[in-house]
Amino acid sequence: MKKLFKLILKTLKWLVIFCVACVVLLLVFADRVPSDEEIKEKIDSQYAEIKSIPASEPCKNLEGYNDLKNTETKYNTSYYLEITSDKIAKYKSLCSIKKQEIEKEKSRIEEEAKRLEEAKKVGDWNKGYYVDDFGDRTSNGFISQTTKGLFSNSATQNSPLRARMFINNANLEKQTPWFRLYEYDGANPIKGVYSRNTMDCRVKEQDGSIIRIEFSQSQGSDYFSVRSSSKRHIGYLKDLIRSGGVGKFACVDNQFGNAKYVFSFNFKYFNNIVRQFNEGA
Repeated sequence: MKKLFKLILKTLKWLVIFCVACVVLLLVFADRVPSDEEIKEKIDSQYAEIKSIPASEPCKNLEGYNDLKNTETKYNTSYYLEITSDKIAKYKSLCSIKKQEIEKEKSRIEEEAKRLEEAKKVGDWNKGYYVDDFGDRTSNGFISQTTKGLFSNSATQNSPLRARMFINNANLEKQTPWFRLYEYDGANPIKGVYSRNTMDCRVKEQDGSIIRIEFSQSQGSDYFSVRSSSKRHIGYLKDLIRSGGVGKFACVDNQFGNAKYVFSFNFKYFNNIVRQFNEGA
Protein backbone atom coordinates (compact mmCIF):
# COMPACT_ATOMS: atom_id res chain seq x y z
CA MET A 1 0.00 0.00 0.00
CA LYS A 2 2.88 2.36 0.86
CA LYS A 3 4.62 1.48 -2.41
CA LEU A 4 1.45 2.39 -4.37
CA PHE A 5 1.15 5.69 -2.56
CA LYS A 6 4.81 6.55 -3.32
CA LEU A 7 4.26 5.65 -6.99
CA ILE A 8 1.28 7.98 -7.22
CA LEU A 9 3.21 10.85 -5.65
CA LYS A 10 6.12 10.31 -8.02
CA THR A 11 3.76 10.29 -11.03
CA LEU A 12 2.08 13.51 -9.90
CA LYS A 13 5.47 15.15 -9.42
CA TRP A 14 6.55 14.42 -13.01
CA LEU A 15 3.15 15.50 -14.31
CA VAL A 16 3.51 18.86 -12.57
CA ILE A 17 7.01 19.27 -13.95
CA PHE A 18 5.77 18.47 -17.46
CA CYS A 19 2.93 21.03 -17.25
CA VAL A 20 5.28 23.73 -15.96
CA ALA A 21 7.69 23.02 -18.80
CA CYS A 22 4.87 23.34 -21.36
CA VAL A 23 3.79 26.70 -19.95
CA VAL A 24 7.38 27.98 -20.03
CA LEU A 25 7.79 26.89 -23.64
CA LEU A 26 4.54 28.58 -24.64
CA LEU A 27 5.62 31.82 -22.97
CA VAL A 28 9.00 31.70 -24.66
CA PHE A 29 7.60 31.15 -28.14
CA ALA A 30 4.79 33.65 -27.58
CA ASP A 31 7.27 36.40 -26.78
CA ARG A 32 9.67 35.41 -29.52
CA VAL A 33 10.53 38.30 -31.81
CA PRO A 34 10.28 37.31 -35.49
CA SER A 35 13.46 37.45 -37.51
CA ASP A 36 14.17 40.17 -40.07
CA GLU A 37 13.49 37.66 -42.85
CA GLU A 38 10.11 36.77 -41.37
CA ILE A 39 9.17 40.45 -40.99
CA LYS A 40 10.23 41.18 -44.61
CA GLU A 41 8.23 38.20 -45.84
CA LYS A 42 5.14 39.34 -43.93
CA ILE A 43 5.38 42.93 -45.22
CA ASP A 44 6.03 41.74 -48.81
CA SER A 45 2.93 39.54 -48.62
CA GLN A 46 0.86 42.41 -47.27
CA TYR A 47 2.10 44.72 -50.05
CA ALA A 48 1.34 42.14 -52.74
CA GLU A 49 -2.18 41.73 -51.36
CA ILE A 50 -2.76 45.50 -51.53
CA LYS A 51 -1.46 45.67 -55.10
CA SER A 52 -4.13 43.18 -56.14
CA ILE A 53 -6.89 45.64 -55.13
CA PRO A 54 -8.32 47.34 -58.27
CA ALA A 55 -7.56 51.05 -58.64
CA SER A 56 -11.33 51.55 -59.07
CA GLU A 57 -11.68 50.89 -55.33
CA PRO A 58 -9.72 53.82 -53.83
CA CYS A 59 -11.13 53.45 -50.32
CA LYS A 60 -10.01 49.81 -50.07
CA ASN A 61 -6.59 50.84 -51.36
CA LEU A 62 -6.41 53.63 -48.77
CA GLU A 63 -7.30 51.20 -46.00
CA GLY A 64 -4.71 48.69 -47.24
CA TYR A 65 -1.84 51.20 -47.42
CA ASN A 66 -2.74 52.59 -44.00
CA ASP A 67 -2.55 49.05 -42.60
CA LEU A 68 0.81 48.55 -44.34
CA LYS A 69 2.09 51.80 -42.84
CA ASN A 70 1.03 50.64 -39.38
CA THR A 71 2.79 47.31 -39.88
CA GLU A 72 6.06 49.01 -40.89
CA THR A 73 5.76 51.36 -37.92
CA LYS A 74 5.26 48.38 -35.60
CA TYR A 75 8.43 46.65 -36.82
CA ASN A 76 10.40 49.87 -37.38
CA THR A 77 10.98 49.13 -41.07
CA SER A 78 10.79 51.26 -44.21
CA TYR A 79 10.67 48.78 -47.09
CA TYR A 80 7.67 50.47 -48.74
CA LEU A 81 7.57 53.70 -46.75
CA GLU A 82 7.94 56.05 -49.73
CA ILE A 83 5.47 54.12 -51.90
CA THR A 84 3.01 53.88 -49.01
CA SER A 85 3.15 57.64 -48.34
CA ASP A 86 2.51 58.45 -52.03
CA LYS A 87 -0.32 55.94 -52.27
CA ILE A 88 -2.01 57.18 -49.08
CA ALA A 89 -1.95 60.76 -50.39
CA LYS A 90 -3.30 59.65 -53.75
CA TYR A 91 -6.05 57.36 -52.52
CA LYS A 92 -7.13 59.67 -49.69
CA SER A 93 -8.18 62.23 -52.29
CA LEU A 94 -9.73 59.63 -54.60
CA CYS A 95 -11.57 57.97 -51.72
CA SER A 96 -13.05 61.31 -50.67
CA ILE A 97 -14.26 61.89 -54.24
CA LYS A 98 -15.63 58.34 -54.39
CA LYS A 99 -17.58 58.82 -51.17
CA GLN A 100 -19.03 62.07 -52.50
CA GLU A 101 -20.08 60.30 -55.70
CA ILE A 102 -21.68 57.50 -53.70
CA GLU A 103 -23.60 60.00 -51.55
CA LYS A 104 -24.63 61.94 -54.65
CA GLU A 105 -25.89 58.78 -56.34
CA LYS A 106 -27.67 57.72 -53.16
CA SER A 107 -29.40 61.11 -53.00
CA ARG A 108 -30.33 60.86 -56.68
CA ILE A 109 -31.87 57.43 -56.17
CA GLU A 110 -33.78 58.65 -53.11
CA GLU A 111 -35.04 61.71 -54.99
CA GLU A 112 -36.08 59.57 -57.94
CA ALA A 113 -37.93 57.20 -55.60
CA LYS A 114 -39.72 60.18 -54.04
CA ARG A 115 -40.58 61.53 -57.50
CA LEU A 116 -42.01 58.20 -58.62
CA GLU A 117 -43.97 57.88 -55.38
CA GLU A 118 -45.27 61.44 -55.77
CA ALA A 119 -46.25 60.70 -59.37
CA LYS A 120 -48.59 57.93 -58.13
CA LYS A 121 -50.56 60.28 -55.89
CA VAL A 122 -53.90 61.61 -57.10
CA GLY A 123 -55.18 63.37 -54.00
CA ASP A 124 -58.94 63.96 -54.20
CA TRP A 125 -59.15 62.98 -57.86
CA ASN A 126 -60.86 59.90 -59.31
CA LYS A 127 -61.25 58.59 -62.85
CA GLY A 128 -63.82 56.47 -64.59
CA TYR A 129 -65.83 55.79 -67.74
CA TYR A 130 -69.41 56.52 -68.72
CA VAL A 131 -71.77 53.63 -69.46
CA ASP A 132 -74.41 53.27 -72.15
CA ASP A 133 -78.12 52.48 -71.72
CA PHE A 134 -77.21 48.81 -71.21
CA GLY A 135 -74.75 49.51 -68.42
CA ASP A 136 -71.73 48.72 -70.57
CA ARG A 137 -68.61 50.86 -70.37
CA THR A 138 -68.06 53.27 -73.24
CA SER A 139 -64.85 54.70 -74.61
CA ASN A 140 -65.69 58.08 -73.09
CA GLY A 141 -64.23 58.67 -69.68
CA PHE A 142 -63.79 61.40 -67.09
CA ILE A 143 -61.84 62.57 -64.11
CA SER A 144 -63.75 63.88 -61.12
CA GLN A 145 -63.68 65.17 -57.58
CA THR A 146 -66.23 64.89 -54.80
CA THR A 147 -66.30 67.23 -51.85
CA LYS A 148 -68.58 68.17 -48.95
CA GLY A 149 -69.99 71.61 -48.22
CA LEU A 150 -73.01 73.44 -46.84
CA PHE A 151 -76.17 74.95 -48.30
CA SER A 152 -78.84 77.28 -46.93
CA ASN A 153 -82.29 78.43 -48.11
CA SER A 154 -85.59 79.56 -46.63
CA ALA A 155 -86.21 76.10 -45.18
CA THR A 156 -82.78 75.21 -43.78
CA GLN A 157 -79.46 76.69 -42.68
CA ASN A 158 -75.99 75.21 -43.13
CA SER A 159 -77.25 71.77 -44.11
CA PRO A 160 -74.95 69.10 -45.59
CA LEU A 161 -74.09 69.40 -49.27
CA ARG A 162 -72.14 67.16 -51.61
CA ALA A 163 -70.62 68.64 -54.74
CA ARG A 164 -69.05 66.80 -57.66
CA MET A 165 -67.00 68.13 -60.55
CA PHE A 166 -66.30 66.28 -63.81
CA ILE A 167 -63.90 66.87 -66.71
CA ASN A 168 -64.71 64.75 -69.76
CA ASN A 169 -61.85 62.57 -71.01
CA ALA A 170 -59.50 64.45 -68.65
CA ASN A 171 -59.15 67.02 -71.43
CA LEU A 172 -59.18 70.48 -69.89
CA GLU A 173 -57.97 72.02 -73.14
CA LYS A 174 -61.15 71.14 -75.03
CA GLN A 175 -63.61 70.50 -72.21
CA THR A 176 -65.07 72.76 -69.53
CA PRO A 177 -65.79 71.26 -66.09
CA TRP A 178 -69.39 70.50 -65.18
CA PHE A 179 -70.94 70.00 -61.74
CA ARG A 180 -73.58 68.14 -59.74
CA LEU A 181 -74.89 69.33 -56.36
CA TYR A 182 -76.57 67.05 -53.82
CA GLU A 183 -78.60 68.78 -51.10
CA TYR A 184 -78.55 67.08 -47.67
CA ASP A 185 -75.75 64.87 -49.09
CA GLY A 186 -78.50 62.78 -50.66
CA ALA A 187 -78.50 60.31 -53.52
CA ASN A 188 -80.18 62.54 -56.12
CA PRO A 189 -78.60 65.70 -57.54
CA ILE A 190 -80.46 69.01 -57.96
CA LYS A 191 -82.54 69.07 -61.16
CA GLY A 192 -83.57 72.06 -63.22
CA VAL A 193 -87.09 73.34 -62.50
CA TYR A 194 -87.30 76.03 -65.16
CA SER A 195 -86.33 76.13 -68.79
CA ARG A 196 -83.13 77.83 -67.69
CA ASN A 197 -81.80 77.69 -64.15
CA THR A 198 -78.67 79.62 -63.19
CA MET A 199 -76.41 80.27 -60.24
CA ASP A 200 -73.91 83.08 -59.87
CA CYS A 201 -70.71 81.62 -58.46
CA ARG A 202 -67.61 83.24 -57.10
CA VAL A 203 -64.47 81.12 -56.85
CA LYS A 204 -61.82 82.35 -54.43
CA GLU A 205 -58.25 81.39 -55.16
CA GLN A 206 -55.52 80.93 -52.54
CA ASP A 207 -54.09 84.37 -53.30
CA GLY A 208 -57.50 85.95 -52.61
CA SER A 209 -58.39 86.74 -56.22
CA ILE A 210 -61.97 86.03 -57.31
CA ILE A 211 -63.13 84.16 -60.42
CA ARG A 212 -66.73 84.84 -61.48
CA ILE A 213 -68.60 82.14 -63.36
CA GLU A 214 -72.20 81.06 -63.86
CA PHE A 215 -73.69 77.61 -63.38
CA SER A 216 -76.40 76.93 -65.95
CA GLN A 217 -78.92 74.08 -65.99
CA SER A 218 -81.81 73.26 -68.35
CA GLN A 219 -85.17 71.98 -67.18
CA GLY A 220 -85.01 68.38 -65.98
CA SER A 221 -81.22 68.28 -66.20
CA ASP A 222 -79.29 66.94 -63.19
CA TYR A 223 -76.03 68.78 -63.82
CA PHE A 224 -74.72 72.34 -64.20
CA SER A 225 -72.55 73.47 -67.06
CA VAL A 226 -70.25 76.47 -66.64
CA ARG A 227 -70.92 79.75 -68.39
CA SER A 228 -69.31 83.13 -68.03
CA SER A 229 -69.86 86.57 -69.46
CA SER A 230 -66.08 86.62 -69.85
CA LYS A 231 -64.20 83.69 -71.35
CA ARG A 232 -61.22 84.89 -69.37
CA HIS A 233 -62.85 83.76 -66.13
CA ILE A 234 -63.39 80.23 -67.47
CA GLY A 235 -59.71 80.34 -68.45
CA TYR A 236 -58.84 81.45 -64.91
CA LEU A 237 -60.80 78.49 -63.50
CA LYS A 238 -58.95 76.10 -65.82
CA ASP A 239 -55.62 77.67 -64.84
CA LEU A 240 -56.50 77.16 -61.17
CA ILE A 241 -57.23 73.48 -61.82
CA ARG A 242 -54.02 73.01 -63.81
CA SER A 243 -51.95 74.64 -61.08
CA GLY A 244 -53.26 72.17 -58.48
CA GLY A 245 -54.54 74.96 -56.26
CA VAL A 246 -57.58 75.19 -54.00
CA GLY A 247 -60.81 76.85 -55.15
CA LYS A 248 -63.51 77.93 -52.68
CA PHE A 249 -66.95 78.17 -54.33
CA ALA A 250 -69.82 80.35 -53.14
CA CYS A 251 -72.90 80.06 -55.41
CA VAL A 252 -76.27 81.85 -55.20
CA ASP A 253 -79.36 80.50 -56.95
CA ASN A 254 -80.77 83.20 -59.24
CA GLN A 255 -84.26 81.70 -59.13
CA PHE A 256 -84.29 81.48 -55.34
CA GLY A 257 -82.11 84.34 -54.16
CA ASN A 258 -81.90 83.08 -50.60
CA ALA A 259 -80.44 79.70 -51.65
CA LYS A 260 -76.68 79.60 -51.20
CA TYR A 261 -74.17 76.80 -51.78
CA VAL A 262 -70.63 76.80 -50.34
CA PHE A 263 -67.95 74.17 -51.05
CA SER A 264 -64.30 73.89 -52.10
CA PHE A 265 -62.11 71.69 -54.27
CA ASN A 266 -58.43 70.87 -53.85
CA PHE A 267 -57.04 70.37 -57.36
CA LYS A 268 -53.63 69.08 -56.24
CA TYR A 269 -52.18 66.26 -58.39
CA PHE A 270 -54.25 67.27 -61.44
CA ASN A 271 -51.33 66.48 -63.77
CA ASN A 272 -50.91 63.05 -62.18
CA ILE A 273 -54.55 62.04 -62.69
CA VAL A 274 -54.50 63.29 -66.29
CA ARG A 275 -51.35 61.27 -67.03
CA GLN A 276 -52.76 58.16 -65.37
CA PHE A 277 -56.03 58.53 -67.27
CA ASN A 278 -54.21 58.88 -70.61
CA GLU A 279 -51.95 55.93 -69.80
CA GLY A 280 -54.94 53.83 -68.81
CA ALA A 281 -53.32 53.23 -65.41
